[in-house]
Amino acid sequence: MRSSTGAPSDRSTVAWRRGAGVVRGGMAVLAFASSTLAFASPAAAMSGKPGPPGPPKHVVAVPIEGGGTISWTAPKSDGGSPITGYTVTAPGATCSTGGATSCSLSGLTDGHGYDARVQAISALGTGQASRPGHFVAGQSPDCSNFTPGADLRYCRFGNEDLDGVDLAGADLSGARYGHASFEGADLDDAIFDEATGKVVVEGADFSGAEMEGADFADAYVESSDFVGTDLTDADFDGAVLEVDSLYGATMTGADLDAFFSEVECPDGTLSDHDGHTCLHHLGPPPG
Repeated sequence: MRSSTGAPSDRSTVAWRRGAGVVRGGMAVLAFASSTLAFASPAAAMSGKPGPPGPPKHVVAVPIEGGGTISWTAPKSDGGSPITGYTVTAPGATCSTGGATSCSLSGLTDGHGYDARVQAISALGTGQASRPGHFVAGQSPDCSNFTPGADLRYCRFGNEDLDGVDLAGADLSGARYGHASFEGADLDDAIFDEATGKVVVEGADFSGAEMEGADFADAYVESSDFVGTDLTDADFDGAVLEVDSLYGATMTGADLDAFFSEVECPDGTLSDHDGHTCLHHLGPPPG
């Protein structure tokens, strides 16, 4: 394409009038009388400032005995310098490669859940960490096995509808429940405790569930509903409860040596009105 003056013209130049112009190092340089103007060409403007690589993508974690094998795909951007390797980190373990897109973490505790993150490395530095790949060392759990006594440790049930499911005696320790619904479910003698002190039950709805003998010892239970739930003989020893409501729940024989923070007790009163406990407010709601 040519300008109206006959000089060549493209996106890296402007019309050549009353002066000479050249393109140097990706810059269009124009000389006008006694001054020089420079404009960045599109290629230079779009490339951005060189830096470390972006985060690796599509992280997959497969459990192995005492650890997990982590795989991923290369970042969308290498930051302007070739990727020379990767490093993978999880609490208590690391592995690295010289460019391969998988490696294995070892020395971890079977049955415990871990999050692995991957970072790409180039001459310009170590890049941003990937999204985590979650796995349970030594265990490949079947997180769709909703049967009595199921081993569902460290599974993730965020936003799932599990109303009426029969999980009596199931081991759910370390699982994530964000906004899952267990209304009317059978969770008698189910295990929810977690020794690490993480949030164990957050935002779940257990309204009307059967939870006799459920184990919440030392658990941190936040923003969950237990309206009308049968918690007879449940174990809350050492637990911290910041639940929305226990209104109408049955808690006969339950171990309530726990901290109740702004909880609506079974009789409708607030735990903060009685020293952060519902121990004296287990009766049925009025009316």
